[in-house]
Amino acid sequence: MLLGIAVHAQDLRSVSGSGVEISFPAGEEMIASRMAEAAPRMLDFLREKGLPVKTPVHVFLDQDLDLPDAQVTMIPHRGVRVPLRAPGVFEEGYLEEDPWTYFLFKGLCLEGVYSIRGGLPASLHDFFGEISSPNLINPPWLLEGITSLLYRQYRNQLTNDPF
Repeated sequence: MLLGIAVHAQDLRSVSGSGVEISFPAGEEMIASRMAEAAPRMLDFLREKGLPVKTPVHVFLDQDLDLPDAQVTMIPHRGVRVPLRAPGVFEEGYLEEDPWTYFLFKGLCLEGVYSIRGGLPASLHDFFGEISSPNLINPPWLLEGITSLLYRQYRNQLTNDPF
């Protein structure tokens, strides 16, 4: 029965640098190279703002992800899934000239937010690892606000979103 199940396999390539490994389907080298080029500056900016991102982080350009937003995981390893599909009108990142680097910034920013710990949560993290991260349960509006504010500062320009 297991032999009869079709398995979907992709031809993936990868590029890495500064502790960020980007995996992508064949043919998407331009997007991946722009993301890899932007990652070191993003990591430095987040570190300056007090959100150091622990590396390594695995970024996956996912052609099956239909959600126009970055998905961040901490367990079992630090990862960011970025949709390969460009955002449509009025979707997250639709005003960006390069929405994939925007999603990468957002994912790295959330990685930094999720790893902030102090007091008892920090002690629990030393013992249990990523399972005890109180920042994983923050409300979405708070996380969206933090990432939006930091991205505007990173880009050093005001974004005029008509929506």
